[in-house]
This record gives sequence, C-alpha cells and structure tokens, in this order.
Amino acid sequence: MSPCRSSPRPGCGACRATTSRAPRGPRPRAPRVACSSGSRGCGSTRSTRGGASGRWTYGGSLFDGFERADDRPQRSPSKVVVTLGTMRTYGFRRAVERLDALLPRVCAPDVEVLWQTGATDVTGLGIAGRDRVPAPELRQAVREADLVVAHAGVGSALVALDAGRVPVLLPRRASHGEHVDDHQQLIGRHLDERGIALGREVADLDEHDLVAASAAGVRRAAAPRPFVLQG
Repeated sequence: MSPCRSSPRPGCGACRATTSRAPRGPRPRAPRVACSSGSRGCGSTRSTRGGASGRWTYGGSLFDGFERADDRPQRSPSKVVVTLGTMRTYGFRRAVERLDALLPRVCAPDVEVLWQTGATDVTGLGIAGRDRVPAPELRQAVREADLVVAHAGVGSALVALDAGRVPVLLPRRASHGEHVDDHQQLIGRHLDERGIALGREVADLDEHDLVAASAAGVRRAAAPRPFVLQG
C-alpha cells in the first residue's frame, strides 16, 4: 500500500478513489482510500487503486486547490464564526469553554460571534449557541467574518477556505467522548502543514493563534495539481 501524504491507514474519506478493472476475474471490490494516518475518516487526501495490481498510488487532495495568500493587517476581530458541525451524538464543550475564555481577550468590545454548537451543551456559559445554522446563512457569515474557528472536520474546513479564511481547527478527541476516533487530529495537522489552517489542540490554543488566523488568508491556487484518473 502506498500511503497518501497526510496520513498509513485506509479510509480517510476525502481521497479520490478510482478502481481499474482487470480484464478477467471477479468483479473488483469498491475502492478504498489509503491514508498514512493509520485510521479511518481523516478526509484529506485522495488515492487510486489499480485493479490488477491492487496497489495504491497517491491521487491528490481535496485541498490542492487552495494556497496561502498575503496576510492582512492585524486588528481585533469584530465578527467571529465558531462552527462545530451538526453531529447529533457528540458535543464539544471543551472547545466552547476555551473560546469563551479567549475571545474576549482578542476581539473588539462590540464583537459579534455566531456560535454554531451542534449537540454541545452550552448551559451556564452565557453564549447564544445554535445547534444548526442554514448553510446559506453560515457561508455568508463566514465570508464576512474576521476569524473562523471550527472543529477539524473536512466540511467545516472547506467552508472557511472557500471564503478565503484560514480557520483555526480544533480536533475532537475520542478520549473526551467527542468523536469515535481521533481522525480530526490528522485533518488539522495536514492543513496546518499546508499553511492553509491553524491546527491546534484545545488545551494549546492561545490568543496568538486567534490573532494570527484573523490576519491570514487563502486563495484558489493559480495552477492546482491536475488529477489524472487511471483506467
């Protein structure tokens, strides 16, 4: 198996998987995704599998189309979006508590914060959490935001990148009952290494990370790597 560049485990979820069928023999199984992280669901890269040889080759990433843009002048954020996905089963209170403590230190006094908190219990935190935000409203809010903080899910990351924002990505951890495994750590690390996100553990997040992300930007890559299907 030839690992993709983000993670060595199958099933990362965002890899482009194609299967070349051998001329004879049984019907090939559905394509699986090879990811060098060692676990399922990281969602960051795409790979192809040759039907005859069964070997994996790296095919590209969903994020090849983005690159870092010039930073903007630093200023106190006046509009912030916090989005934690829409999973009904897992909350992410650690992230909300950390952000509730940090945001007042770096944001403008009249800051507007959209808290899309999913299944997270925000009782006693004094914030107006919303479990779901309609997609058009969320995308518009992200486009207008100075700072975007999200759980390290592929969908949330793409919403921020499409709007030209460098998101702060906080991985959910299975040990805290926030997800089934730790694949979000791999996504955050992968995008941090690409320079198009700031991947941080909740406990490590500080004011400097928030300020840096608010001044950073991304853009569509002028010449993204072509992806060639093997058939």
